[in-house]
Amino acid sequence: MRKNIVLMRVLPILLCVAALLPVRAPAQSTVPQFSPGQILTAAQLTAMQQAKVDVAGGSSTGQKLTTPSVTGGMLDGAQTVNGIVASTQSRTLAAHLGDVVNVLDYGADNTGATDAVGAINQAIATGRNVYIPQGRYTITAGWIDMTTPGQRVYCDGPQTTLTVARAGYAPSPALVIEAGAVGAEFLGCTIDHNGAQFLGTGPFVPLAWNNTTNGTHTNDGLGIAVLVMADYARFEGAVTRGWDTCIGLGRFDFQTGQQTASPAPKSPVVTHAYTSYCGIGSHSYTPIFRQGPGVDVLTATGAIVSDSVDYMSYGGFWIDTSGGANAQFVNLTSWYAQRSPTLFTGGWGYTPGGVAFYLSGSNEAFDGSTGPLLAGSSCTNCTAIQPQMQGLVTDLHSNGLTITNFHVSRSGMQCIWQKSGHTVYNNVQCDTPNYLAGQTIAAGETPAPQVAAVQIDASNTSDVTAPDILHTLAEFHALSVTSAGSPSYIYTLSLGSYGNNPAVKLNGVSLTPGTAGTFYRGAGALSILDPSLYAASSLVSSSTAPVIASGFGTGPTLQTNGSAAFSVTVGTSPGSSGVLTLPAAYHGWVCDAADITTQSATVFQTRQTGSTTTTVALANFTTSGAQAPWLAGDTLLVKCSGY
Repeated sequence: MRKNIVLMRVLPILLCVAALLPVRAPAQSTVPQFSPGQILTAAQLTAMQQAKVDVAGGSSTGQKLTTPSVTGGMLDGAQTVNGIVASTQSRTLAAHLGDVVNVLDYGADNTGATDAVGAINQAIATGRNVYIPQGRYTITAGWIDMTTPGQRVYCDGPQTTLTVARAGYAPSPALVIEAGAVGAEFLGCTIDHNGAQFLGTGPFVPLAWNNTTNGTHTNDGLGIAVLVMADYARFEGAVTRGWDTCIGLGRFDFQTGQQTASPAPKSPVVTHAYTSYCGIGSHSYTPIFRQGPGVDVLTATGAIVSDSVDYMSYGGFWIDTSGGANAQFVNLTSWYAQRSPTLFTGGWGYTPGGVAFYLSGSNEAFDGSTGPLLAGSSCTNCTAIQPQMQGLVTDLHSNGLTITNFHVSRSGMQCIWQKSGHTVYNNVQCDTPNYLAGQTIAAGETPAPQVAAVQIDASNTSDVTAPDILHTLAEFHALSVTSAGSPSYIYTLSLGSYGNNPAVKLNGVSLTPGTAGTFYRGAGALSILDPSLYAASSLVSSSTAPVIASGFGTGPTLQTNGSAAFSVTVGTSPGSSGVLTLPAAYHGWVCDAADITTQSATVFQTRQTGSTTTTVALANFTTSGAQAPWLAGDTLLVKCSGY
């Protein structure tokens, strides 16, 4: 009994001592092991609790989750994970997600309810590639601004729309690829500039999205929807309703509004672009007018514009004037290029807009000075469908152009109007030109005139000082002009001049006119596809009646009846020959004549003995081949064809 009492007194002391002895706590990642009936100590209980994660707010290190089911919470991005494909290097989750920046992570509103450009520009400012998911984004405060070299911004296809909403402000862009963003790319979005909402411009106001001054820009190019100013930059996507041009390739000074030709952006690319209704803003001249193509190569050199379509803009695809621009146009189609509804002073030939392809391409500077010429711009596989003005215009500063596989269908005026320089045409097809002849677009204007299907002019020194440009040469290799029904154009090919006579070659044969304004070939189908065929025949009719230059006796007369044939009545004291003056032909004339009222019993025959481009010589012969005089009153029926 006493032993038990002593044991009962000592046991608590032993337990206290045991509690104070060192105990090895299990590691945080181990599970404590216990025996059945074991009494747990305080240290063991503490170790067990430390080895478990709290229900809420706890932390665990170095754990491997085999079959987790996470229904909420957040990750801090510091976790290391492998890529989705086999890789030898793990990176943090934040590093993986940071490869491409999503604008939604910066608060961009993809419903269109609030401004998104601030968030988009924050994402772009990271310098990483940027993704803009499907949705509607509104631009109300500034524009999308790319400044990082090599950066790519891409959208989730055409369903990603970026719409400018700045009604009542001066024009400003939707997107600018700055000069420093060399090699940057903007791909796959639909940009709606909504150009009609802007103020008309008319003295210069600095470019600012919040400018409500109803002033003027010295250069309306500040109303370009997409402005590409960087070397080797690339744009793909759709742009609609530009105040001026939808996509412009060139440099601008945002403080003065002026284009700068040096340095010009080198080798920018526009491809798979779809532009529409560009140039709908009110431009600031008198009268107010509309103008702006789908794509305009402003000052860029070595630009490539390919595989693109424009629909109903106030111009299709242009290489602009006086900026030293140079470009290759490949696989392009312009549909229904519109003319400004306001007709300029000077008539139809001076009206802005409506030109499907406008090609300059010399180093004629904005101040009128000239430098080394930049030859080599080209348009290959280009199609113009029903432009309200011309299918192709080369301006007073153009030179060194090559046009290959060019098709114009139903141009309102000329299919081609070349104004200067040397241009080579390979396989040109012109269908039903001048379809607007006699019609009007704007109320009260003079109806459109009849013009030639192809018009070739030449510059003079008041337009340009470069000698190569002053000597116009249009060199055609395979030209086809056709017209359904009665043609509205008056000549297939006309040669005018602003001071110097132009020259034309058809399949290697020179057709240089003697004087400006000489016309080749009247209205009607012309096909010059066979290299051996230089020109179609041109029969003399009453509208181009010949005259007697010499011979045929004293007082001979010439009569026409409105057909290709005409007659000569021999005068008194007749000789045996005579010369007729004819309109200018390409190379010469072939005439056939018959004495239908001979006054002699002897059989005589009239034959051609020579010709020039403007004359033909006839003579009378006996059956023995001897030349003999006509008799007074003989009537010669003559028919002449030019070649």
